Amino acid sequence: MTEIYQVPPDASLEAVRRAVGQWRNKRIALLLPDGWLELNNVARMRLLQRQAQIQHNEVAIITREAATRSAARQVGIPVFS
Repeated sequence: MTEIYQVPPDASLEAVRRAVGQWRNKRIALLLPDGWLELNNVARMRLLQRQAQIQHNEVAIITREAATRSAARQVGIPVFS
């Protein structure tokens, strides 16, 4: 079963990485709020991806932000709008 984590609008990337780090062997869909740009580049997206890999999690992104969707696609993270 997939866990859906709704990211608070004021959350930092580090807070989201810590949240992902609390789960192990899970499928996690991160529901990003409109205007949340913490994952809008490849370097930040890779940090999240590495955290998920360390914990043996599968992660996906749900967002409407074009830059975030592009960064997710570039690193191979599934993304939904």
